[in-house]
Amino acid sequence: FGAREAEVHDDPDRPTVIVCLAPNDHTRSLAQIINRTWDGSGRKVTVTVGSEAEALAILGVGATSIAALLQSA
Repeated sequence: FGAREAEVHDDPDRPTVIVCLAPNDHTRSLAQIINRTWDGSGRKVTVTVGSEAEALAILGVGATSIAALLQSA
């Protein structure tokens, strides 16, 4: 699923936030590639973070981990 395919779901009034969870060097390298995919898309915001808690906070989720989020679903 790339930037061009996502344009179908684009809402100019509500930017899409893409959070990459990248706790180590390898995943940070992958996150950089993903973030570059979205360069030039004015209504997409990409953020790379190092912890689950940071990612969930940016997304406005009250859980402190992905496991806790899945358990509450």
